[in-house]
This record gives sequence, structure tokens and C-alpha cells, in this order.
Amino acid sequence: MLTEKDDIRIFILYLMRNVGYPLSYLDLHDVVTQNGFVSSFDAVPIIDDLTDHGNLKRTIVDKTEYYEITEQGALVADELSSRLLNMIREKALRSALRFLDFKRKGTELVCEAKSNLDSTWEVQCGLLDKKNVTMMITLHVDNDNTKNRIIRHFSERPEETYRGILSFLTGKMNFLFDDMED
Repeated sequence: MLTEKDDIRIFILYLMRNVGYPLSYLDLHDVVTQNGFVSSFDAVPIIDDLTDHGNLKRTIVDKTEYYEITEQGALVADELSSRLLNMIREKALRSALRFLDFKRKGTELVCEAKSNLDSTWEVQCGLLDKKNVTMMITLHVDNDNTKNRIIRHFSERPEETYRGILSFLTGKMNFLFDDMED
């Protein structure tokens, strides 16, 4: 978790720089706090501080506040984002872009586990949009560790899971050799 105010400022500016378009206050808050790198308690005053110091610009459209990065904020992000761990930057940006893409499309993530009477688990993972079930898969696993890994991985990287399943089913296995982390 990021606790230093300067690191949180850089983190917010890095995300806004890479998202590349204005976000509503709620979306900005969710993007910043969703991975737990920054607490809501820390994010709120720092967003205000970044706005007050000209790094973020606040506009109101139809009674909704939107925030966008300024040229000054972009310079700060470009110069100082390397202070943040690469893993934090990559994970946060990937999650932010997925969150915004899912929100734009109305995609909902489903990931549930039910215990069976024989000490196994039924794990169901899916992607739903406004009109369709994009993907729904049910797996039966025999231990808690496997269940937890499936849930964690799917929750963190549903698009990667979907691409992997699609690659297997279409026979285009090169996906497996792309730059993937375990």
C-alpha cells in the first residue's frame, strides 16, 4: 500500500496520464482505490490537492464533476512515475483500463464458488454484458488452494482468461507464449 503523500500524488497522475481522458470523480476514485494500493481515506484529499495545485483540472458537465490531467500534471507523471514500483504501475493501470472498458460496455464480472458435499468446489467465472453472456465457465476443483487461485486470477485478469479460453477453443495457441505472468 502506498502511504507517502508524494507517492500517492504520482500514482494518481500516472493513472490519469495513461488513461488519457477525463474521468468522473467516482470513476477516478474507483480507479485509484480498486487494487488497495491507495486507501479511500488518502485518495480524497490528494485528489483535491492535485486540483488545487494545477495538476488536475475539474470541470462540471450536467452536474457531474470530471477530472483530467493538465500539462503540468502530465510532466510530473512523466518525470516521477519511475519512483513507483513497476509491478504497482502495471497492475494498477491494467485494472484501471479494464474497469473503464467494462464500465463503458456494461460488462459485469461474475466469480463465485460453492462447496460441494464431497469437500470439492464448484467455481463459476463469467463475463456478462448488457445483452449477452460473453463467457461463463464452471469448473470443479478438489481443493481450496486451486479454488482461491482461480478466483484471484480471474478477478485480476478476466480479459486474459477469456483470451486464453478463446485461444484454446479456436486452436490459436500462440496466446500461451505471449508475455504472461504466473
